[in-house]
Amino acid sequence: MGVITSLQKDIILSYLCDNCTLESHNQGNPNVILTKANITFESLKAILYYFERIGLLSDLNLKYNFISFVLHIEANDLKMKGGFAFQEQILENNLQKLKLELENLKSNFNQNNLSLLIRFQASFPQSYQQYHSLVQPKFNPLIRI
Repeated sequence: MGVITSLQKDIILSYLCDNCTLESHNQGNPNVILTKANITFESLKAILYYFERIGLLSDLNLKYNFISFVLHIEANDLKMKGGFAFQEQILENNLQKLKLELENLKSNFNQNNLSLLIRFQASFPQSYQQYHSLVQPKFNPLIRI
């Protein structure tokens, strides 16, 4: 079994949504899906078990010449939102945006900022103790007189 791609998952997702009844018991021959997605039986098995784990289908019964399951509406929702490839693209875009933000932060962060941060970090415990001693409550409702 090789790497399973988002495209393969999307092909199977689309096939199921286009050819099965939502929220009903569906059955058939898995060879049609194997041919459509151009994958091995073991890959199909892994993908369908994954679909079951994430709630796209339930009651999965998969044999070499028989398949049955209940396809849930969440599968159709995922397909309508662009499927797995779209989710992967969003993740990639977010990671790229984060990389650019870190590069920008790095270029704007100089040695003076670092030394200021180190001084602040070193003085924070002492400053916190001084602040805490000044603002201690005069009345503590947990202490009885």
